[in-house]
Amino acid sequence: MKFYRYGQDVPLQFTALDAENLHYLAAFDCGDENINCLIQQDALVKRTVGYLFLNVETDEVVAYCSLACTGIVEQITNFSSVSYPKTRSAIEIDYFAVAKRYQSLKMSEEPESETLSAMILHYCIIHAKEIAQSTVGAEMIVLYSVPRACHFYKTIDEQIRKNAQKPRFRCSLWVIKNAINCDLRLNSFLFSMCLVQFSLFAHL
Repeated sequence: MKFYRYGQDVPLQFTALDAENLHYLAAFDCGDENINCLIQQDALVKRTVGYLFLNVETDEVVAYCSLACTGIVEQITNFSSVSYPKTRSAIEIDYFAVAKRYQSLKMSEEPESETLSAMILHYCIIHAKEIAQSTVGAEMIVLYSVPRACHFYKTIDEQIRKNAQKPRFRCSLWVIKNAINCDLRLNSFLFSMCLVQFSLFAHL
């Protein structure tokens, strides 16, 4: 197995999951067996649109993400103090996982260098926003996260805003903290609706 010192040395190819490259996922390991199994199932049943970040030098799946249509129901109160539900259209980043051996890999030797994982997530968010704005007209990007990963997503958002030159997208990113073990996703989710809105207003 080839060793990479920095993420910038990994030759990545972003490609849609299909019947010809599905077999690459068999060896994918993000370090959590439950998530590995869920990703395998997701890819097989084609419930979402999956994407691979392939290392073209080693034929490894460096990362996997999948997108799906969804919506967020909000309670709206009008000028007459009458409340009613309103659904805001959204695209969900249904799965996002990076292979364990690449997760902490920095992009370069610079002290402030971001990780390869952060760069890949950044790309996924941009891709989702482009679809939301140019193809389906969704209002937001939604990502359900286990509690331990929320800080990672927040950090990415802060970096994107810091480096922004001008707004590019209208939709924003919502991270919904999932308080239960991810393997229950096979059955039904009980989400703690702790919504953390990151106003990405797409500073991408």
